[in-house]
Amino acid sequence: LQHDRPLRVRARYRVREPLADPIVKVRLVRSDGAVCALTASHHMPDTGWVFSDQGEVTVVFDPIQLTSGSYTAEVRIADSSDTVLLASGQSSHFQVQGPALLHEPDQGAFVPNTVWSHTGNRN
Repeated sequence: LQHDRPLRVRARYRVREPLADPIVKVRLVRSDGAVCALTASHHMPDTGWVFSDQGEVTVVFDPIQLTSGSYTAEVRIADSSDTVLLASGQSSHFQVQGPALLHEPDQGAFVPNTVWSHTGNRN
């Protein structure tokens, strides 16, 4: 997966009884254990969901913006108070190919979208 492409994370669920306002968290974890990205449904608009029977939650990181390396996606589902973990799962490892920053001693965790400018002499 290229660092400038989207990553889609899907989590399927099955519940016995309706679950109102669950909190879904998705973390992207590098192979050294560093959490490089985190998103949570309760910080997003229009996510006052009710889970019933079975379904799927999808989050898209567009673009993924991670540096080169091996990662997993971790999904956690908690109750609406975020105090009771109801389910969790982890993806298989996947590889991200980032820009060639190998000469840098510390590549960081992600490759941000940036806009550069310069004013002044061109000499």
